[in-house]
Amino acid sequence: MSEETTWGEFKKEVEKQNVTNDMTISYIDWSPPYDVNVVIGKAGGKPFVRITA
Repeated sequence: MSEETTWGEFKKEVEKQNVTNDMTISYIDWSPPYDVNVVIGKAGGKPFVRITA
């Protein structure tokens, strides 16, 4: 994924991974200058998306 990825493209990618309520998926972009980590999962029953760069 690049920083130009749109939310729609990201959502499609997530759906391809067949995300379930208790699953966490992490994407890491190693291309400089960003190391981007996107985590999708559920914490305490509430869905969350965490993006760190």
